Amino acid sequence: MPSKTAFASAGLRSQCMHGSIERAKALLTEGADPHSVEIDSGRGALHKAAFWGHDHIIPWLLTLKVDPNAPDAYGDTALHDAARFGHSNCVSQLLEGGADAMLKNKKGQTPADVAAAYGKAIPAGLHATSSWPALLSKAVLSFVCVFMIVVMDVPVLFLGAPAWEKSFTPTKRLPTGLTNKEEAIARAGAMFDHGFQLPLFLLALLCVHLGPASLRQLANAVLLFAIGLNGPYGISAWLGPHGYDAATLEVDVSAGKAVCTLLAVNLAIDFFA
Repeated sequence: MPSKTAFASAGLRSQCMHGSIERAKALLTEGADPHSVEIDSGRGALHKAAFWGHDHIIPWLLTLKVDPNAPDAYGDTALHDAARFGHSNCVSQLLEGGADAMLKNKKGQTPADVAAAYGKAIPAGLHATSSWPALLSKAVLSFVCVFMIVVMDVPVLFLGAPAWEKSFTPTKRLPTGLTNKEEAIARAGAMFDHGFQLPLFLLALLCVHLGPASLRQLANAVLLFAIGLNGPYGISAWLGPHGYDAATLEVDVSAGKAVCTLLAVNLAIDFFA
């Protein structure tokens, strides 16, 4: 059974979440600890007030010496919560109370990064981080995705397989000596192949620019789907191209290439974002 102090502390956190400062002050006289946090989430009264934008409660909590830089279970501080929902008054109060604008959560995001990821204007006093590895990673991977979409996928889908045969990758031209039936099968395989590949590269492009707070889980789900559908052959074909015949159909080859690109995108986001 929770102690009287634990019960009062939970009530204080709840009142700070709802913006009831008078009730919170009353609970303080009953032994509530303003520095206490939830066991599972690690979130305290200041997190609650900042999350909901209660700028009349934050100064009071700061006078009680509540740590503005205390992280929750995800590494978010109260400043992350205030920035996430564009509570500019709360951001200013927290900064004046000693909050560190450059602290990062477990996703590597500063409060400004969180605001940008949620589509909010970055409040005054916060600055988004942009290291050169992250910018280089985005530039390189964006080029790869755009090149594959424009040079490989769009010509096949909108101009037909013959245009694809004249692309910049001669190793992917159809082999000579095929029968009419085999050639038709190979061309149909190319059309299916690039129709499958195009949305993967578009998704990869979104992952690069929207970052880890956006499409990471969806990208990984598509990645796993592609691996399960195409098996290990597609990846091995991309790493070391094989001779193609009608049975190969090309589907595994470019799907494997798309899978590898998505994997590279996710790895780059993990390390550089």
